[in-house]
Amino acid sequence: MTARRAHYVVAVDTTDCAHQTLEWTYTYLCQPNDVLTIITVLSGESGKSAEGLEDATTHAQNLLSAIERIHQKKIEAYYRIVTVDEDVKSAICKAAKDLSATMLVVGSHGKQTESR
Repeated sequence: MTARRAHYVVAVDTTDCAHQTLEWTYTYLCQPNDVLTIITVLSGESGKSAEGLEDATTHAQNLLSAIERIHQKKIEAYYRIVTVDEDVKSAICKAAKDLSATMLVVGSHGKQTESR
């Protein structure tokens, strides 16, 4: 019987804190043959501009490359950029559900609760 692979969905923004969230997930949760998907949700003007989409795509690709260089676990890794006009939190949860995620990991961008 083949063991079920875990599918971790990591929701990140385009700040430097995103790398820490992804690295933590990769280091402490991912096992060989698991699946890891990075989700970045763009809303408002950044979600409508080609520049915003390009920046998010480049950021996600760089995150995956950096993690793969540091660690040698054999996992499947993907990224998905989602653009919405709706609530970002709801879009993250919907994407995780659509991907049949085993676990959703959401990092903090370093701001205090009062600033969010």
